Amino acid sequence: ASMQPVHCTSDLALVPPLLGRRSLASYAWADLAAAGARVAFGSDAPVETLDPIAGIRAATTRTDPCTGETDPDPGNVVTPLQALRGYTTEAAYASYEEHVKGRLAPGYLADFVALDADLTDPDVAGSGSATPRLTVVGGAVRWQRTG
Repeated sequence: ASMQPVHCTSDLALVPPLLGRRSLASYAWADLAAAGARVAFGSDAPVETLDPIAGIRAATTRTDPCTGETDPDPGNVVTPLQALRGYTTEAAYASYEEHVKGRLAPGYLADFVALDADLTDPDVAGSGSATPRLTVVGGAVRWQRTG
């Protein structure tokens, strides 16, 4: 399943009033994963932000960062590690590139971002406070924060 976590939080004012209880099936990430589905996450840009940190925040809290409103199905949050996997290993699987992308391992493309905080920490993931420090593409540093 390919899902965009930020849809859940940006649609809070629209989907539950229109769909009522049916909206509970709209963003069932945890239920899908528990049933054995592979859940890949993405951004759906340009409709939503490209920022995967915002997506991880949405997936782990289901709370709108602007209004504080929470989705009516908080039981379908995923753990920070599940969210991180959704954006890495599961996204690589969804694009048939799991043999070269989605993890740091010998023989894989070295595409990654180094952050100033641990996204597997629930407080960091839930706050969206991690900041990129370094971007590596194909094993080469392409961007580095100075200062």
